Amino acid sequence: MTRFLNFTKGNRYIIYLFTLLLLVLSGCVSTSKHQTLQTKYDSLQTEYNSLQTEHNSIKEEKNELQEVNQQIQTEIDELNRQNIELTDQTTNQIEVSQSMISDLKEEIDTKATQINSLEEKIRASLLDTIIFKSGSAKVTKEGRKILARIAPLLKEAKDKEINIVGHCDKLPPGKKLSKIYSSNWELSTARATAIAHILQWGYGIDPARISAVGVAHYRPIYIDSKKKISPKNRAVEIFLTIPKEAQN
Repeated sequence: MTRFLNFTKGNRYIIYLFTLLLLVLSGCVSTSKHQTLQTKYDSLQTEYNSLQTEHNSIKEEKNELQEVNQQIQTEIDELNRQNIELTDQTTNQIEVSQSMISDLKEEIDTKATQINSLEEKIRASLLDTIIFKSGSAKVTKEGRKILARIAPLLKEAKDKEINIVGHCDKLPPGKKLSKIYSSNWELSTARATAIAHILQWGYGIDPARISAVGVAHYRPIYIDSKKKISPKNRAVEIFLTIPKEAQN
């Protein structure tokens, strides 16, 4: 009986130790698993934070791109609007130019004057045989009549510049004429200036709109043949043009 009790106590002690060992081992396993899971969780949390940061960055970039796209669309709309305005202005300018050419041609019925359109310019070529006295920059009565028909239309086109260009043929001024005009430069400039004076003082056209230059025989209106000099190069041209600042 005593042996049985002793054996039983020993077995109980062994069982206790074995149970304790199992609990310790179980605790170690649980702690190890917990640490593994915690490490994995921390890794996933770090990856999530990284993805969240990347997502926020992409979202911000998307918003910036949307703003840029909106700005570009606004600029496109503005350019389209300007293009429509320019198209309308160009159409209107063409219509006005054609109407003015028609009016000028109706007002001036003489072979000494030619009216035409050149790009964005209206050009009136006035031959010196009608406009000026021979060998002079003084405007004739017939020339003044022609200018009287042209001037009101030039004055009405307040948004345009009036450029007057004097021309000569290749022949230099004769002996008598050379006492006043030493070369074709002076003669062509004097004739252009004479027209400018009439438009300004005779018809009240704003001088700020007028320019007058002489180009002698160096910018011929017509190319002379080798045997004959064209009298059409002895002329004054009046250009009605759009100011450069308005073209921009």
